[in-house]
Amino acid sequence: MRNVFTVFTSTYNRANTLSRVYESLKAQTFRDFEWLIVDDGSTDSTRDIVREWQEGRLVGDKFDRDILDADEAEMYLRYRPRGEKWGFQRTDVLRQHPFPVTPNAKFVPESVVWFALSRRFKTRFINEVLRVYYIRDGAQDHLSYLNANVLWGRAFFYRQVLNEFVDWLGKAPIGLFLCSINFSRYSFGLGKGPLSQFKDLNTLRARALLGGSLPLGFLMYLRDRSHALRHSLTG
Repeated sequence: MRNVFTVFTSTYNRANTLSRVYESLKAQTFRDFEWLIVDDGSTDSTRDIVREWQEGRLVGDKFDRDILDADEAEMYLRYRPRGEKWGFQRTDVLRQHPFPVTPNAKFVPESVVWFALSRRFKTRFINEVLRVYYIRDGAQDHLSYLNANVLWGRAFFYRQVLNEFVDWLGKAPIGLFLCSINFSRYSFGLGKGPLSQFKDLNTLRARALLGGSLPLGFLMYLRDRSHALRHSLTG
C-alpha cells in the first residue's frame, strides 16, 4: 500500500536535532505519509537513534518462548498473549480456507480462518517486531462502539469456538470461559436473550459453560452500551 507522500530528511551528524523532526511528524494529524531518512555517513549516534525508532516497543506480551510452534487454537485458548500479533501465512494454504461469506456481517474476525487452519497446521511464533506504527495517546477501544454488522461477526466467531473447540475445556478452561463471556456479550448486543444464545450452541458442555458466563456477559454488554452512549454524547 503506497503512502500519499514521502517526507525526505537528509542528515549528517545531527543526532541532537533529528528527534525534533520525529516529534513534529508524530504530532501531524494527517498520517498517510512515510518518512525517509538519508544519512550521509554520520559518525555520531544517528544510526542508534533511528534504529530505536524503527524497532519500536513490543505491543502486549512476548510469547512463552522465543520460537514457539503451536496451532492458533492453542495460542488463543491456552497461552492467551495480550496485544496485537502480526504475521504471515502461505497463500496456497489460505486458499483452502477462505473467509466465510455471511449476509449479516460486513466484518468477520480473521481468527475464524486462523482457527480453521489450526485443525491441520501449526504456526511458528517468534518474538520479533515485524511492524512499527504510531498509536495515538488516549486512543479508545473501538470495540465499545461496535455496530450490528461487526457485533454479528464477533458473535459468529465465539459461537464457532464454543461449538468446535469445546474439547479444549480441560486444557484451557480460562480461555474457553472468556470466549463464552464474549459470545454472550456480543449476542446481548444483537438483542439475543439467554434462550436464543443456548440454542446457538450444539453441546451440553458448551451450554453449561454459557450458563456460568451469562451474568458476566450481560455486564460486559451493559458496559459497552454505557461507553457507546458517552461516545455519542461527546463525539
